[in-house]
Amino acid sequence: MLRPTYNLEKILFWMYIFNAILQYAEKYNVDKTFKISITELLTAIYPEELVKELLIDFYKCEFCSGEQSRYGDMIGARLDLEEEVFDKNRII
Repeated sequence: MLRPTYNLEKILFWMYIFNAILQYAEKYNVDKTFKISITELLTAIYPEELVKELLIDFYKCEFCSGEQSRYGDMIGARLDLEEEVFDKNRII
C-alpha cells in the first residue's frame, strides 16, 4: 500500500503511521517479532477522533492498492484513482 504519491492527504497519513510506529516503539518494549494491528497501534498513540480519520485513510489506501493491482498497476502510477479516493470533499 505504500506507493509513490504526490497526494498530500496520503503523505500525511503515512507520516502519522510512521510517527505512531516510532512513538510506540519508544513507549513499549518490543522486538522485531512483535506484531500489532493498525487499530491497536493508532489507539495507543493518538486521540480517538484522529484514530477514526486515520483508519478511514488506511482503508482508502487499501482500496487504491487493490484497484491498482487489479489493473496491473503494480507501482501505483494511476494517480487519478488516488486523487479521487483521497478527495476530502468526496464521500465514498
